[in-house]
Amino acid sequence: MLGRLYLDEILPENYKNILYIDGDTQIKSSLNEFLSCTPPEGRFFASADPMVFLLEDHSKEGEAVRKHFQEIGLTPEQSRQYFNTGVLYFNRSAWAVIAEKARTIIRSQNTMSRFPDQDILNIVGIERALPMSLSWNFPVFLHNARLESTIQPKIVHYMSQPKPWDGIFQPWQASDYAPYPAFVAAYPEFSGLWKRSSLSRKLRYFAQQHYKRFCETRKWGHGAVHALVLDYEAKCRNDAKKV
Repeated sequence: MLGRLYLDEILPENYKNILYIDGDTQIKSSLNEFLSCTPPEGRFFASADPMVFLLEDHSKEGEAVRKHFQEIGLTPEQSRQYFNTGVLYFNRSAWAVIAEKARTIIRSQNTMSRFPDQDILNIVGIERALPMSLSWNFPVFLHNARLESTIQPKIVHYMSQPKPWDGIFQPWQASDYAPYPAFVAAYPEFSGLWKRSSLSRKLRYFAQQHYKRFCETRKWGHGAVHALVLDYEAKCRNDAKKV
């Protein structure tokens, strides 16, 4: 979680632009199109966090999101720009400034928020962030929202639990789970690091994911929230054409 805050100090000096990708992701196709659009000096690309699309939602979820953003000190305008930190493509000089400020805040805190590193990175870096298509940081639950064909995910982010290495659970398939046993079979020295889920946990995940699929299809598959995601995606793609 915190290792990325030291990338500007760790990496060799010849790396000027850095693509950071969380471990709970899968790259589904070439990243050449993305990497060809380098971030401007002092800026970085990041996708909106799914919470942003719930800001105008009149539900307990929407209320919780608004309360959380208010508690961490974001203005209403900044709240609409809140980004997910699972995939970040940044100019090194920008990241050096952001990471130093983030480290300073973390050292001074006695308690951490619900999304500790992500909240802090937004607090110190939101003004430098440029919106990025969800294609490059696709929340896996959006497979339940009839958005896959429009967004065409290149990097899938398996947010929350379970993860794809825990088993085959909706909305992903056997092909999403397959790389993990294949990797351990090829490199058995890593088998001890792969913590398998118990039968009871697998059954809980199975029921949980089916329930979430029902709820997410209703919430994200149509209506106002669905339209907000499509509007965001269209804007990102139009902006990319101007670069």
